[in-house]
Amino acid sequence: MHRLKTLILNNNKVSKIQNISESAPHLENLMLMNNQIKELVEIDHLTGCKNLKRLSLLNNVVTQVLI
Repeated sequence: MHRLKTLILNNNKVSKIQNISESAPHLENLMLMNNQIKELVEIDHLTGCKNLKRLSLLNNVVTQVLI
């Protein structure tokens, strides 16, 4: 996966994000729409992804506004 630039994991019940910087060092786009990510601290695991330009977390619990 060293040449991977876009990873689309929409609708997969993802709840945790692991460090993928070593296995996908050239990742630019990570799409995680419609999953089960609950806390923003999960994106801390992406700090090693130096080429990441786009991250989509639409329709995850973390993006919902509580009123």
